Amino acid sequence: MTQKAMSTAFDLFRDVLAFGAKWSGLSAGVRMCSPCGLLVVCYHSVLPEIPTDDTGRFRHAVCVPRFREQMEFLSSRFHVIPPRQCLDAIQRERRLPRGSALITFDDGYKNNIVYAAPELSRMGIPALFAVSTGYVGGRQLLWTQEVFERVMQWGGPAIAVPWSKGEVPVSRCSRNRSALAHRIRRYCKSIGQHELCDYLGRIRGGGGLVVDGGLEELYAFMDWSDVKSLVRRGFDVASHTVSHPILARMEPCQIREELCESKAAIERHTGSTCSCICYPNGESQDVTPRVLELAAEVGYELGFTTSSCANRTDVDPLAIGRIGTSSHQSMPVFEWRASALGAFSRGLECRREMRDSRSGRG
Repeated sequence: MTQKAMSTAFDLFRDVLAFGAKWSGLSAGVRMCSPCGLLVVCYHSVLPEIPTDDTGRFRHAVCVPRFREQMEFLSSRFHVIPPRQCLDAIQRERRLPRGSALITFDDGYKNNIVYAAPELSRMGIPALFAVSTGYVGGRQLLWTQEVFERVMQWGGPAIAVPWSKGEVPVSRCSRNRSALAHRIRRYCKSIGQHELCDYLGRIRGGGGLVVDGGLEELYAFMDWSDVKSLVRRGFDVASHTVSHPILARMEPCQIREELCESKAAIERHTGSTCSCICYPNGESQDVTPRVLELAAEVGYELGFTTSSCANRTDVDPLAIGRIGTSSHQSMPVFEWRASALGAFSRGLECRREMRDSRSGRG
């Protein structure tokens, strides 16, 4: 069986389990009995509708109707709390209410304040918005998305790859080209900052990028007036670093600079203390003990990863796991992931991602 077929089979198996768990009441039952102290949900983009695209560009986006449905589910089944309540419970060594949940957003896209914030305000739901301060008010792609787009728009017959000094052919087929783009991006997340900068320099020599209407949402970030508006509305703002690097791939002095400068910028522009950080990429291999140590040293009190294992009451406050959302995620799957059963499902997904990452090294 090919890797793609195995991936499809896994997704189908997960969806069948999720639908069965929903309609049998198992998801709700496990959620009620779960010892987990906190469920944290991670969003990136919320859009009126998801652009038709078979490349995976918008895989982390959620449409407004689905977002509204997810918020209604969480607010009716969980105690949705602000981060300061979570921090207060940890500092005072108190238990959070059973079934506590926290909503977070990564990257700082403009659509967060245009579409997500109004829905949250209408329902009275608190949330934490993490911004990469180097992108605030700018019009540029996150480097991870830039790598992807440069492969997708590459005009030549072959493109440089980060795992060697050579090149590989670029297919004219959108699906095959997309697979190569995902493979290259995955590998770029595994290399050191110096190697990454070297590779970006190599592919940026291929010319500029075309920004059409479909890509606009990937370029549009909030400006500081938007960020301050979120604070005035009662939301919290977290650091997502300055330049969105994979912190574990950097030297300690570089990590400290990313953590300090982003925290200082948020506090300077909002007048509020920035005590939370959402680590870019945030998988277990990206958030090392050294990263956690430096985060504590510079003054962060809560840190959020993208590892969605259960957050028990003794969780490290600087390594709180989150479950992700995606454009193709059905409500039964969302409810499945919100239950303790989701931790088991995520464990299988992590193994698949690690296998995919190893195969992407060429």
